[in-house]
Amino acid sequence: MNDALLKDPKEYIVLALDYDNLDEAIYTSTLVGEFVGTLKVGLELFCACGPKAVKSVKELGFKVFLDLKLCDIPVTVAKTLKVISKMGVDFTTIHLQPEPATLKFIASDLKSLKQDLCILGVTVLTSQNTNPEKIKELINWALELDLGGVVLSAADLNYVKDITKQFEIVCPGIRTELLHSDDQVRIASPEKAVKSGATKIVVGRPITKSSNPKASAKLIYNEVKQALKK
Repeated sequence: MNDALLKDPKEYIVLALDYDNLDEAIYTSTLVGEFVGTLKVGLELFCACGPKAVKSVKELGFKVFLDLKLCDIPVTVAKTLKVISKMGVDFTTIHLQPEPATLKFIASDLKSLKQDLCILGVTVLTSQNTNPEKIKELINWALELDLGGVVLSAADLNYVKDITKQFEIVCPGIRTELLHSDDQVRIASPEKAVKSGATKIVVGRPITKSSNPKASAKLIYNEVKQALKK
């Protein structure tokens, strides 16, 4: 699916820093660093700590995924992306579900930003169900805008299997036997997601809520490693 398929298991693993405390986020990040390639700063941590969260995470030596799922009027989205691009972020997200006019409006801005910033289009949240035609429509929008990739559930990975360009397929809702039941509807194991074509898997609570985050991260790392074996 991807010309530049990564072979280092840790480069597939994104740790979601679902905290409202930067010290906790940094502590967990340092514990699991040898098994994780990217740290995700989401709404909770960003609202609690602001740009400092991004700066602190970047100083740890990880790639940074600022996941704010931008969805607003075109001018606001375009200006916010420009601000994000100056923060040294590697990945960020915009929603693909606004009116097409919104996405068309920011298309020129996306072209100027994407050299240093991988902009991912969010399809449908893993806590929601939808129909296949909607997923396909949103993926096509991401391709038409020439985004760096999409965020979609493991249940929808089949719809991107024929994409041949370099394209990040970011899969949240990753669960292990350590955590089964929560608010996520469409979930998958690390091994299944990677085997199905995910280039990155987002893991939060199976690590952050574990009594032994390092051991949990290692377990997920080994699952990804197994999935990468031909």
